[in-house]
Amino acid sequence: MKKVALLMTLVLLLSRASAFSFSQDSTPLVHTNTRVVLLDVVVTDKAGNPIRTLTRDDFTVSENGVPQKISSFEPPVPSASSILPNSPRTIILLDELNIAYADLSYARDRIMLFLAQNHLQQTPISLMTLNLRGLSVLQDYTQDHELLKEKLMQFRPAMLNPVEGEGEQGKVQEHAQRSINSLIDIAHASLGSSYNLNVIWVTGGFAGALKDTKSADGTQNGLRRLANLLMSARIRLYTIDPGGVKPLAATVVATPSGDKMSASNHLTGTHNNDDLALLGTAYEANQLLTVLTGMMGGHAFYGRNDVEVALSQAVADGAANYSLSYSPSNTDFKGEYRKIEIHTNIEGATARTRLGYYADADAPAPTPEMREVKWTAALSSPLAYAAFALTCPLTYNASTGRATGTLTVKPTPIIMEAEQQSREIIRVAGLSNSGAILTSWSWQIDWKKTWTNRVTTASFDKVLPKKTHSVRFLVSDPASEHIGTCDYPIP
Repeated sequence: MKKVALLMTLVLLLSRASAFSFSQDSTPLVHTNTRVVLLDVVVTDKAGNPIRTLTRDDFTVSENGVPQKISSFEPPVPSASSILPNSPRTIILLDELNIAYADLSYARDRIMLFLAQNHLQQTPISLMTLNLRGLSVLQDYTQDHELLKEKLMQFRPAMLNPVEGEGEQGKVQEHAQRSINSLIDIAHASLGSSYNLNVIWVTGGFAGALKDTKSADGTQNGLRRLANLLMSARIRLYTIDPGGVKPLAATVVATPSGDKMSASNHLTGTHNNDDLALLGTAYEANQLLTVLTGMMGGHAFYGRNDVEVALSQAVADGAANYSLSYSPSNTDFKGEYRKIEIHTNIEGATARTRLGYYADADAPAPTPEMREVKWTAALSSPLAYAAFALTCPLTYNASTGRATGTLTVKPTPIIMEAEQQSREIIRVAGLSNSGAILTSWSWQIDWKKTWTNRVTTASFDKVLPKKTHSVRFLVSDPASEHIGTCDYPIP
């Protein structure tokens, strides 16, 4: 199992999400640049079973103790025989980086059992894995559990990154950084989507403390900034440790200088947000996951041997999600923290959602260099970006390598943050079998105002390199920075 070395302090530079640093402020962080607060809520009864039949009148929402008027309300989306644009979705992320090999094999078997037993057959599920090569998509969203089981049966661990016996701090930090990056990648791909997303991360977890060594003010906590990004993408995070019941472990605490390590008693039970203010503390892995998932209305499952039951509970939460929004009655946005409380009039029921947000003023517009980095990452990502509904049927001539077709952008039920610009840059990339960019193009299209509220099209006619495996189209909203992609495999 994991050695004490896994409990060293991790200094994770999470610049791809935002500037991360530690703070003595104990409140959770959620930034918003809009004047609408969107909440995804799960309601459970005394036994922990989801309740799916509530109405708008059953909910009350307050911000800093002040009641708020619910401006929109959507009950759980009914199951459908096909995947609808607003169908809630689930990612099962199998973590090869932070699971011992024996536990990885056990986790795969229990996921197979879950897929065989799960009665929520119409829940769209995607299977992904994480190793030193990054994220891999075994199967995109599907309602076909037999297909999911087939893909999982074909899965072979990369065997690049065993965690048992790991003793080098550098490798421990690398595994943790890649773990964080995978969550950031999933969040970026989901920003602006019309559905809520459950990410079920099957992992042994990683230990440590998050901070940004480039940040001088130390005003915000790295863990909370990660939670901010995930919640902006409407992600509810669950973690499942397949290691089962383990002996009581020790937590390693680092001095501020990082020179010495000492053992302290393992903390059990519920952990409040004040735990995050302990600069220099290296949390035991499951403690970090408990804090992170708790911030976001999810749950950390560990110390149990029924992985398939935990999966069922997490998936059931996603299928029972209520979406509601309100416009804050306090319109003076100065960056202060605002606590959100939500309740129902159902006796014994519990409503879970994010804990609150910081009401920041609008962030400055990103620089062209920042946009370029974001677009390049999206073009080469194995994940589909979901802010816009795109179709990209092409005609490909194998003898000449020429691909011709029309990119179509359809309206999606998302809240736009500003009036849209009339000119938009479209990006297209030819990708190799490994996902590397072989060639790319960009051009501007005058789609008139407001282009996101109607069907718009753009033509494509290019000669592709011989080793092109697929073509990816990218459209980005200039106001919100949300991205949509469409992929065409080359036959």
